Amino acid sequence: MLAGQADVSVSCRIRFAGALRLAGGCRYFDNGDGTVSDLDSGLMWEKKDQICPGVHCVYDSPTGRKWETETLHGYLNVPGDFRVGLDSGMSLDGVVTSGCFAGYCDWRAPNVEELRGIVDLTRGKCGGGTGPCINPIFGPTDFDCYQTQTLAPGGNPNRVMSWKVSFANGELEIDDREYTYPFRAVRAGLSP
Repeated sequence: MLAGQADVSVSCRIRFAGALRLAGGCRYFDNGDGTVSDLDSGLMWEKKDQICPGVHCVYDSPTGRKWETETLHGYLNVPGDFRVGLDSGMSLDGVVTSGCFAGYCDWRAPNVEELRGIVDLTRGKCGGGTGPCINPIFGPTDFDCYQTQTLAPGGNPNRVMSWKVSFANGELEIDDREYTYPFRAVRAGLSP
């Protein structure tokens, strides 16, 4: 508690317990708005609707927008590129902003620890079955590596290297940002 401010920890714990109860005691909760909340980490993830066959393009369900280029969504060469679409809110009166994805304007690319945290080694190919190594609540997930915003050492000094997470086998890879990879947007905080 900060000096002069009310202690809200009790109300936060009650709200969290309520969310956990609604989720049936599970780790992930589908918010019904194209997002999934991770009740362990407190992160909110973008839920995918479909993957285009044969090419790397991923759609989000509520807006039907297609993220397939480096300057829009889906692939990321520069950590802030995708924000143009997910965070493109507008305020007509300077007081209320609307138009951001699922009502939130603070979406970003995940860091390597966050993205690796949703790899599920008991599912898909990792668990002896088929499909990607992730809980199906996240929607379709490409077997390819997914991009993170975390920089990695090595490579050509004229190129930026970053960490990627593979949902085909759960492993980490380092690759050049010259190549494009899909990503899954994330934000901090559970849905109110």
